[in-house]
Amino acid sequence: MIKSLLKYVCVCLLLFGLWSLTLGYFPFLLFFLFCFMILFLWLVSLNAMYHTQVSLHCDEHIVNRNEHIYLTFRRLDDLYIHCGQINVEYEIIDIFHQCVSVKKVTLLDEMAMDMLTLPHCGYYTIRLKVLHCYDILRCFSHQSISHESFSLYVFPNYKQVSLSLLETFQEHYDAVEYAPHHGGDDYSEIYELRNYNEDDSLRHIHWKASLKKNELLVKVGSQPIIKRITIAVLYQENDDYNDQQFDLFYSLCQDLLKRHVPFEVLIPQYLDLPVHNEYIAHIDQLKDVLKKIMKTPVDHFDFVEKHQNIYMIQGKKIEVYQS
Repeated sequence: MIKSLLKYVCVCLLLFGLWSLTLGYFPFLLFFLFCFMILFLWLVSLNAMYHTQVSLHCDEHIVNRNEHIYLTFRRLDDLYIHCGQINVEYEIIDIFHQCVSVKKVTLLDEMAMDMLTLPHCGYYTIRLKVLHCYDILRCFSHQSISHESFSLYVFPNYKQVSLSLLETFQEHYDAVEYAPHHGGDDYSEIYELRNYNEDDSLRHIHWKASLKKNELLVKVGSQPIIKRITIAVLYQENDDYNDQQFDLFYSLCQDLLKRHVPFEVLIPQYLDLPVHNEYIAHIDQLKDVLKKIMKTPVDHFDFVEKHQNIYMIQGKKIEVYQS
């Protein structure tokens, strides 16, 4: 703004000097028209300067760490005469209410785009801070506060995990849940049917299904679960440390899903729900759980269910706790 204003003041002084030297009517007319043009265009732009807003949009709500994020800024007004330029200042705030970065973008037309990269995992809010709306000649500006915001999750990256957990699920006839991907010896719950072999017991033949298929089919029992693996991760205000934890947590959970190992994740108090375990059966559930953890950072767990082994991820290592 200052540069543009100085430019027009210099031109105005030049015309005034020309008028003073020549004492002519034409230089005076030029000086008058120039001053009138600045004043007139400022008055014409005044309505747009005071009533123009900017919207913020992003196509992604979940991105990976160090992935490019493309933000779209659009001018919002229904006026015939628009601002000459809009300077938008926006900030990036993490879940700990700390300002991570402040950036600027300029709208010369209806829309502008900006690209940013977030190097750390977590839940972030991108919020418009200040709008500077300029007149057509870009000499004067009006500053306004915007409340437009957008939130997104920055997920960890998958890495090869060398750590392996003990498979703590085992057969127990008093259990009420069964392993969904493993057969067992509990024939009260059928896991699957297969073709009859010579070593199979006749009492395990499924006669009704065999008559329908016109071949002997044998029942395969289910495997009850006495307990599952319980994994927990704490979320504190330490970016590099959290990145290590989330990478290990996300990668380990994906490996357990691929191996069909039943496991649960310890969830901190979220909204009205107390601390609880959530069973993870597929990748979408894992992502939902990770969102809850990122939105509720904690440095310790209270009121944990008793008599369970918790695999607590701490940085690049795993420690086992008995609750």
